[in-house]
Amino acid sequence: MDPIEALMNEHRLIESVLDALEVYVDRLPPNSSSDFADLGRFTQFIRAFADACHHGKEEDILFATMVEKGMPRQSGPIAVMLHEHEEGRQLVRTLTDFAARSSEPGWSDADRQRIRQAARSYAELLRQTSRKRTGSSIPWPYQGSILRRWRTSPPL
Repeated sequence: MDPIEALMNEHRLIESVLDALEVYVDRLPPNSSSDFADLGRFTQFIRAFADACHHGKEEDILFATMVEKGMPRQSGPIAVMLHEHEEGRQLVRTLTDFAARSSEPGWSDADRQRIRQAARSYAELLRQTSRKRTGSSIPWPYQGSILRRWRTSPPL
């Protein structure tokens, strides 16, 4: 499988988890003790797969190759994508902080609203970035370099 196709397939998997996350936050019941663990499982997937694995490949292989081929890192598309990754990480930190409150009695109505907002914002951010990347193609001069780097990189 070509590396760009693999990244696109990962986008689809991440989007399916985002769909489930949105259903979960829309149905948050007041004072349920399972909510902490459930939210924790979502944030664990997001941090381990969406961020470390998927965004790791984009940053360490795709973007790095594009920079090596002359695209600027501090401006233009790469800078925008890196900013989007960081914005997503901030939203996930908010969700992770709420999931870590398992020793507290439960989330208040305001907490549940903040969780919903962070989850929806994160889902929308990733869907927008996925649409942008799916709608564009990697310029052909980068594809051979990306494929070589992909094949020689250790698994993330």
